Amino acid sequence: MRRSFAVTTTTALALAALCGGRVRAQAADKSPTAAAAAVQPATPEKHEFHGTLTAGVQLMDGVTEAKGAKLDGALTRPYSETGQFVARGSVDYSKVVVSDNPRVESVQSNRDLFGVGVDQTFGAHGVSMVRSLYLRDPLHEVFYRFEQMAGVGVRFTDAAKRTTLTVVPGVSLLKEDTYLDTPEGWQEGVGFYQELGVKVDKTWSFQNSFTYRHDLRAGDYSIEADAALTGRVAKAAGLQTQYQYVRESFVPPGVKPFQSTLQIGLQLKF
Repeated sequence: MRRSFAVTTTTALALAALCGGRVRAQAADKSPTAAAAAVQPATPEKHEFHGTLTAGVQLMDGVTEAKGAKLDGALTRPYSETGQFVARGSVDYSKVVVSDNPRVESVQSNRDLFGVGVDQTFGAHGVSMVRSLYLRDPLHEVFYRFEQMAGVGVRFTDAAKRTTLTVVPGVSLLKEDTYLDTPEGWQEGVGFYQELGVKVDKTWSFQNSFTYRHDLRAGDYSIEADAALTGRVAKAAGLQTQYQYVRESFVPPGVKPFQSTLQIGLQLKF
């Protein structure tokens, strides 16, 4: 009887020791040191450049000879979780041969636009924009226009993050050289910017933008609008159909105040 009691006691102590070891092991696993070791360090977000380059070419021969090209480029680089640097450039030039003998050529489009700036989001839908712009359009006798713009507006994105709408009213300071006898120095202006982006599916996407500016001292205004449908043919390449409309309110006599362009080109994404 004593021997049976001793065996039972020894067995109980062994089980208690084993259970105690498991409890200590579980407690050690739940300790701050073990928890910290289990959590993997977060990978810092890479602030890399991203952009697109779109090129379209126009060639015509025979009864009418025409040549032209248009390049559009856009570049972005985040500097934080809520802000990014942006840059944009556009060069459009085309001409046609009106007569071979004597040879007479007519320029149909000649417009350069470049801009750099910053986008900063805040709150649920707030966004602020700052832009420095340069425009050259000899056909409308806008020999140069420098403009500093700033505005605060709203940006809405749907739950699926497939549609984004941005509307930003703002103010500007501009200095320009046109055929008009405008006041010297910097002039004040107002306007607004609208942008819409829609991811239709994995292949197709639609982009639209509209910019309006009004010179308060000279009384002139300008409009720039474009719409583009892009279809991906590869991860970094796609075919784009783009329509662009620009308008200058004051132009020389005999010159149309607007220019519209329809282009089909190749877009590279990086």
